[in-house]
Amino acid sequence: MRLFVAVDPGEQVRRRLSAWLDAGRRRWPLRWVRPDQLHLTLQFLGEQPPAAVETLAAAYAAVAAGRGPVRLAFGEIGAFPGWRRPRVLVLHVDGGPALAELAAAVRAAGEAAAAGDRPDCKPWRPHLTLARFRGRADPGVVAELRGWRPEPPPSVVADRFALVESRLEPGGARYRVVAEFPLAGNPAP
Repeated sequence: MRLFVAVDPGEQVRRRLSAWLDAGRRRWPLRWVRPDQLHLTLQFLGEQPPAAVETLAAAYAAVAAGRGPVRLAFGEIGAFPGWRRPRVLVLHVDGGPALAELAAAVRAAGEAAAAGDRPDCKPWRPHLTLARFRGRADPGVVAELRGWRPEPPPSVVADRFALVESRLEPGGARYRVVAEFPLAGNPAP
């Protein structure tokens, strides 16, 4: 099973970004994300045996226990690894120390509990993926995207995270929530 751990930004954000994605599709030749696939990845686990799901779920449930919801604020559009040679168009997310602490705890738990591929250990940068560039990015397109300043969605409170299976299919990846972990502690400020 190909797995990752993510926060769903919610329907309000999904509706706002759907308009962005539609506008982007009409204007720039990128592979745009479908609105139903927008998520904030906390950890990519890669291939894991089905038997590992129970262990992973228990580890993530322990992370969620006692942690409260996290406020997510949305910033500017950016590119990974950077604007000089962009591969991915992103919307930056700020969740303050609470989100950073949640991500660190999720990553530590996943690394300890994973049974298949070694979890992704790249530095974590909170974002929503909006689109992927097809091959080498056209400098004119990059310049236009750098100047694109749509109004970001309003901040939202994330009250859970999930273990998600990603199935690669000819039409693109399909996601299935395997387990959810409520953040039921004190609410976000």
